Amino acid sequence: MPSPSPTVVARARLARAVKAYGRDSGHPELTEARRAYAGEHVYETASRIMAGAPPLAPEDIDRVVAVLRPAETERSAVSA
Repeated sequence: MPSPSPTVVARARLARAVKAYGRDSGHPELTEARRAYAGEHVYETASRIMAGAPPLAPEDIDRVVAVLRPAETERSAVSA
């Protein structure tokens, strides 16, 4: 039996955190589980799309990266 994908593992971890802390608790473990699942899901989806597509132009890459950067900027502001 093949091992589950990182996205499946992250989704299971999120489900356990929701069950343990409640959907709206704001508990740090729940927040981290949500972040980890989102990251894995985005990576898996982008990888699947790009496997069947021609390489992106630099301006297309910049647009995609711009969508992801605000999360990085917010995280840096919180930890500062």
